[in-house]
Amino acid sequence: MILAIDIGGTFIKFGLVDDDFKISNQSKVSTPTTLDDFWLTLEHIVSSHKDIISGIAIACPGEINSKRGFIFKGGLIPYLTAIPLESRLTKTFQLPVKVINDADAAALAEARYGSLQDLDCGAALVLGTGVGLGLVSQEDLLSPVLPEQRWTGNYTLVKENYYLKRRLFINLRVVGHLIWVFGGM
Repeated sequence: MILAIDIGGTFIKFGLVDDDFKISNQSKVSTPTTLDDFWLTLEHIVSSHKDIISGIAIACPGEINSKRGFIFKGGLIPYLTAIPLESRLTKTFQLPVKVINDADAAALAEARYGSLQDLDCGAALVLGTGVGLGLVSQEDLLSPVLPEQRWTGNYTLVKENYYLKRRLFINLRVVGHLIWVFGGM
């Protein structure tokens, strides 16, 4: 069982996900206004499920180094700057932790298990407190070469030595399929 946590600008939503991707025990709490309260909230959420989970998956807005689980800037959450989220939670709970940008998480899930399956290219536009965009091709994430490109809509994408540069919102209909993911629970 995995504890899935979605950190948003208004709420932190969480639930348990089993091996068949069934979600149970869903709940949400208001996103704290300070970093200290944020840590206390996350630690409380994880502690209350620690005995039944084998790992933690976190989706978070903003600029994320998903290989290290490091938040450079957490979107519209001002105190999420230079946060080693994965390493802190791994040390605290002795569980594997994965942190990924929320729009990337939505796009990847749709590409592997949802409405973007079997498509060459696709995008998930995530609308919540903020706006995020995740791009996928053949069930893998397409990421900007430069982190600052995520916010401009002008992507230089690299996929097996294939380079594509275009104004994303103007030409999205050319590259594939778009799904809309709305916040709310």
